[in-house]
Amino acid sequence: MKLEVKVLILMMILPMLSAATDVRFQPFILSKASTLGELVEIVPENADWAALRLESHPRAGEFLEKDTLLNWISRKTGARDLRWLGKHTMRVYGDIHSKGHELAKLAKNGLLKELSSTDVSEVELQILNSVPDSEKEIHEFRADVLLRQPVPKRVCVWLKAEGEKHPVWFKIKTWSNVWVAKRRIPSHQPINADDFTLVSKEIAGLSDLPVAHLPAKQRLKHGLAQNEILLGKNIEPVPQIQKGQSINVLIKEQGLTIHVQALAEQDGHTGEMIKLKNSNSNKSFYARVTANQQAEISS
Repeated sequence: MKLEVKVLILMMILPMLSAATDVRFQPFILSKASTLGELVEIVPENADWAALRLESHPRAGEFLEKDTLLNWISRKTGARDLRWLGKHTMRVYGDIHSKGHELAKLAKNGLLKELSSTDVSEVELQILNSVPDSEKEIHEFRADVLLRQPVPKRVCVWLKAEGEKHPVWFKIKTWSNVWVAKRRIPSHQPINADDFTLVSKEIAGLSDLPVAHLPAKQRLKHGLAQNEILLGKNIEPVPQIQKGQSINVLIKEQGLTIHVQALAEQDGHTGEMIKLKNSNSNKSFYARVTANQQAEISS
């Protein structure tokens, strides 16, 4: 019976003796740290190790190395079975002068200022990442905002100071008054005010800028669905000659001038060569666009 008890006790002790001690950097290390526990987390917890006094305070700005600390712990405690987890280096911070939430607010205000110069009427921002505290004064930082148009759904604001920078990511929602189609409108339809209505819609993440004013002498490049926003990429100038139109062709050759009627087989703007079809012979030929529904061939 005594032998069985001894075996059971030994079985309980052996895993404890062989279990590795996990060590990792504390998430935030200050230059005033004076004990090992202020530099690293130790699992399972060992109060004696955590209370070990450091030979000196770490210097603000220096980077602590994993191997250096493991060697120091082994030398002080005699421990051999140490397992390191997480980062291999960690920066030492001095006194905190700017809190992370204050820096995040600085980034937000910078982004709001940039958005105020656009045509948006309402803005909603959500910060997507945390910002670390800093040893620097908040007035040392500037918010560097690179805002492209149209406004994307996510924007990064860089907080920059001498020798330090932090990215702050925002999720953006913006609203503006835009022109939307009242009905489905086919491609190449001339822009008509009766086909559109002005409404407030969320516009962040659009593939192009909305059209601010309904343009004259423009048409749709592509068809629009009902309630679809009219974008700059959707419109183009109405060509002088449109496919399917009957046009007048002026032929100048050896002092002779001849007028013929032809059918346009493609759109064309002034100066472009387009393909036409003779209305009588049904043969195709090319002529240069000179004006509305007019083209010319000259030798």
